[in-house]
Order: sequence, then C-alpha cells, then structure tokens
Amino acid sequence: MTAPIIAKPARSAGTTPQRIVFVCHANQGRSPFAANLLERLLVELSPQPDRYVVTSAGLEAVTESIVLPHIRTAAAELGIDLTSHRARLLDADAVTSNHLIITMTEDQRGAVSRMQPRALAKTFTLKEIVRLGDAVVLARDAAHLDDVAHTMHRSRPMVAAAPEAVDVLDPATLNAPATLGVVAEIDQLVRAVAQLVVGRTTSSERAVS
Repeated sequence: MTAPIIAKPARSAGTTPQRIVFVCHANQGRSPFAANLLERLLVELSPQPDRYVVTSAGLEAVTESIVLPHIRTAAAELGIDLTSHRARLLDADAVTSNHLIITMTEDQRGAVSRMQPRALAKTFTLKEIVRLGDAVVLARDAAHLDDVAHTMHRSRPMVAAAPEAVDVLDPATLNAPATLGVVAEIDQLVRAVAQLVVGRTTSSERAVS
C-alpha cells in the first residue's frame, strides 16, 4: 500500500477569497447542485465560511438557462433549491481565477486543460479528487486551496487508478429515479470534498476512527 502523502502548510489563506468552481456540460444540473451543496456544507463545517466562493459553470452552457425540472425536483428532495439558478458559460477568466476546478467527467477536465494547459494541476473530476483525498493526509492547517490542489495533483502518479468509471452521469436524459440516484451520488461525493476543503479528516481516516 502506498504511503500517504502529507501536505505541508505552505501559506495562510488570510482574507483572500478561496475560489472553487464546479463544471459540467450545460450548467443545468450537476454543477449547480454540487456548488450549492458545497456552499451550504462550508457554512456548517468551516469557522470562516465567508472566505470561500463556490460557483458553477458549463462548457457548453446557454447563458441564463434554468435547471432542468426533473433535476431541480431531485435536488429539492435532498434539500437544495435550484429554482433561482441561471446557467453560466465557463470562460478563460474563470479558469484563471479559481483555485480549484472540479468537473463531472474526464472529457470536461480535458476541455478545461485545453483552455489553459497549466490549469490541469488544479482541475480534477469529482470522483478523482475524492479518490485522491482518500489516499492523502492533508495538514489540518493547510489553509489555502492552492495547497490542496498542489497535493492532489502531486499524488496523481502515486495513487492507483480508479477501478470504476470516473465520470458522473449526465441526468439530462435520465428518468426521475435515475436522476435522483445521480444527485444522491453527487451529494455523497461533495460531502467528501467539503471535508478536504476545510482540512478535516479524510474518508480513510473516518473509516478507521
């Protein structure tokens, strides 16, 4: 078993906003749900939730589009209201300004890195960052998301590849039960991301505690 990588605290977050963007195809379901959930979790978990800015965007988004009704209903069943969300197109400025970029699929991660090759070091699929987080012990006072992204990226060649698909399915064409399943999966994954962001215990640590 590979020894865990321990992130050394490199800097203080101070008052600089720590920016996270979730990315999917149209910004009409997966990414706005993930962003709204993480924002709520950070309010619950972080002593300084105001230092985080969590947004979402789509690679092919039609600006101002609303969340698809069946996805909005599934999200509401898990306590997230997406009625006011309006789609936003991911642009180069968002890629540059965010400290952590989380996509729903490998193809979307590749598209982000093609927009800005250096962004690969801070861009992860949702399942990938959770899997890497399970293999890494983050210093509890590693406050800056740049440090989190750097550690996750550095661990990529040292952590075994995922045995399962690393994409989160697009619920746009799914029926209601399948959509609820996708939303529930995102809910579970984002809760693990929240733990990473605030420097709490990883999934592996929780499992043995």
